[in-house]
Amino acid sequence: GLAGLAAAARGGPPGGGGGGGGGAGGFGGFSGSAAWRAEAAAAAFPPPARARGADPPTPTPDPECKPGTGAVGWFDSFLNADGWGRLEVHTCGNSGMTEEDQMHAAGWVEGKLTGGLMESYWNNYKAAEYGASGGEPPEALVAFMGEQLDWARAQVRAHEGDEYWGRVGVLLAQYDGFVQGYQSREPPPGKKPAFPPLTEAELYLLNSVGDLEELNTLFARARPSAASAAHVPQFERDELTDCSALITVGADGALKAAHATWRRYYAMLRVWKLYDFGSVTGRRMSFSSSPGLLHSKDDFYHVQSLDNATSLVIMETTNSVFDQKLLSENTSPQTLLSWQRAMLGNWFAGGGREWVETFEKENSGTYNNQWMVLDHSRVSDVREGAWTDVLWIVEQSPGQCEHADVSGFLQTHGYWASYNIPYLEAIYDRLGYAKKKEQAAQAGGDPNEYDYDGCARAQIFRRDHAAVEMQALIRQNDYKNDALSGGNPLHAVASRGDLPSDPALKLKRVAFGAVDAKVYSGKESAIAAVCGPTSDQQAPFTWDDPLWANVNHTDVPDAFDFPWSDMPSA
Repeated sequence: GLAGLAAAARGGPPGGGGGGGGGAGGFGGFSGSAAWRAEAAAAAFPPPARARGADPPTPTPDPECKPGTGAVGWFDSFLNADGWGRLEVHTCGNSGMTEEDQMHAAGWVEGKLTGGLMESYWNNYKAAEYGASGGEPPEALVAFMGEQLDWARAQVRAHEGDEYWGRVGVLLAQYDGFVQGYQSREPPPGKKPAFPPLTEAELYLLNSVGDLEELNTLFARARPSAASAAHVPQFERDELTDCSALITVGADGALKAAHATWRRYYAMLRVWKLYDFGSVTGRRMSFSSSPGLLHSKDDFYHVQSLDNATSLVIMETTNSVFDQKLLSENTSPQTLLSWQRAMLGNWFAGGGREWVETFEKENSGTYNNQWMVLDHSRVSDVREGAWTDVLWIVEQSPGQCEHADVSGFLQTHGYWASYNIPYLEAIYDRLGYAKKKEQAAQAGGDPNEYDYDGCARAQIFRRDHAAVEMQALIRQNDYKNDALSGGNPLHAVASRGDLPSDPALKLKRVAFGAVDAKVYSGKESAIAAVCGPTSDQQAPFTWDDPLWANVNHTDVPDAFDFPWSDMPSA
């Protein structure tokens, strides 16, 4: 079983895989959860890209699982067709394998199929995030992450028979298979790898890039260089301003949910994933993601139980931690990372309340978001009377989480919007927003930038949620003409930091902004998605501008004028 494999690995050789070098060597938990693997070379060889206009693949409803097969899956790269690769993985309940072994096989399939793009994504990330300090993550950071993984494994072993930790063990089984599948890859004959193979430490850091947003600050060896500042704007270094989200209720009661991921453009390597792990969790999950992540990170998920009793849409937007002391005093490796807690909720929670309560356990204090859990299965129960249990939120801060049922707000106002400012007063104050608002007013700045009701996106969503079609609204950026944006291309639903702002604002152009949009239509249980910065009211983004010459973007498409595509719902 997995526990035996993991325990045996404790005596394995240090390090995981070859190459990578620098700070990502064999620390802590990376001394070999996969030390029992068959050694094999790994290399970056993405599959042939499909041409623009090519028909995307359709989901496989009932894949053939031969006896003894723990999981099956396929991957196809449509990066140059619509910006999205497609990955589909199914566990096989007729395999005779345990749940842990099926999840291990599912991870193996993904690591095997997507390893090339994983290497491209990680090397783009390292150049952007660690370029000023030698291009490698600090050893102290890697040691912290290794200790966290060691602690999680120890808890699983120490709580044998416990439901919660057994589920954590299932997640770690998927991760262990993912590592082994990646490390089993071999380069095609005559092909030279584009990058050294990733170590297990690098694979774990790659999986945890959301949590690294705070951890990189805590363990920083140096501030970003002038060259890297082209894609690491000052406000992004100081404030984690990521994503816009909106939920609306139509006149007929139909629910829609939309999300725009904000991130640096080097990370525009996207994969849409469909996990059918029904034989283990009783659920399917459809979500936007990136190579090397066993979760979304955007985050945007649709989760459906096989019996249709549960249908959840889960999204988040990120809040800033203005008090670094709060972060440093409440960050410990003896916790579960944000992505691990989110996936526990996705796979096992029966509704919004259970999801937020699951997420609050073992709070790492990293990747501090407002999470929204929309329970679509509850819609039929709330046609009349006061709504409950339709929409729950949980807001995390280092050392404290708060949650609330905001179904009544959704029912009364007809929408719920999320835009990087906490809704719950305790978290708003704890993260330092009230103080920042006061400081902005005293310095002659705009205090509305830190005001939940007064910031630009709050006003845009309030004005347009009922008047503008959802796909158009989540891609909206008319900063030159919209008074609420004030000439700032970042003050829009779909930010475009690469565009020139009003000269009076003296803002530097940065390769950062909204890099996609996703819309879930509850009435049809359908998902539409588009990849790349918005070009609805602006020119499409391309890498041709010399300003981006120093931004590593291996395998990222050259231009982003892609159409909307239909994606499989869960």
